[in-house]
Amino acid sequence: MQIRINPETCIKCGSCVAVCPVSIFRQSAPRTPVTIERAEACIKCGHCVDVCPSNSIDHELFPLERLHEIDYHQMPTPEQLMNLIHARRSNRTFLKKEVPGSSIAMMREAALYAPTAGNNQMVELNVVCDPDKIVDIIRFTIDTLGEHLDILGPNYAGVVSGARQAFEHGKDIILRGAPYVMVFASDHSFGAADCNLAYQNASLMAQSLGVSQFYMGFVMTATSLSDPERVKALFGVKQKVQALMGFGLPRLRYKRYTERG
Repeated sequence: MQIRINPETCIKCGSCVAVCPVSIFRQSAPRTPVTIERAEACIKCGHCVDVCPSNSIDHELFPLERLHEIDYHQMPTPEQLMNLIHARRSNRTFLKKEVPGSSIAMMREAALYAPTAGNNQMVELNVVCDPDKIVDIIRFTIDTLGEHLDILGPNYAGVVSGARQAFEHGKDIILRGAPYVMVFASDHSFGAADCNLAYQNASLMAQSLGVSQFYMGFVMTATSLSDPERVKALFGVKQKVQALMGFGLPRLRYKRYTERG
């Protein structure tokens, strides 16, 4: 790993020392030269290059063309953000229309900018939109839950029976007509936490874009009871499925929110 500090432009502010999670940057005293130790321990987070006020850190993974200025004047106000959070909810009413590709791309980007343990960045994303694949996911969920009622208990018996009958009559009470599924997968030991943090980012971005979404709890339960390789093949990923989001354009929009807590 090649990391170098330009001594001609470094102002010795110590910002890189303060933000480095693995203490690669060292400074013996304030306003003294910064040194680099154990560069091979770098976790590739980019904190150092993003915080440096004088662009004095030359990091082989983060050339200048990969760095982008943050416009803090464009940040939403706390009230605007809270309004978005209040508006975001599980909306299971969908139109039979395509979600713009640009919206899906922004949801994916938002997901990938969620934090991951040790900056592992192992979260794998896939979007399922093939109608036949969507039907396969519904059928898989109903069949898998039905095969494990002895484990799931009596409360699931009615759910599975109702879902199966509805499915046989062309109705979907598993995905509720969601035309898209966003898949979050990771084999990391913190994969479940990483993927659900990514899910939350994607969910808030979806809400800001006018895209309805909901957490697919029944399907996630089915994935936990099935063969891992079968699940990976079904959802088109190479790692363990840790979270699933059904989404699409809303048929209805909520006018208000109810208080919680």
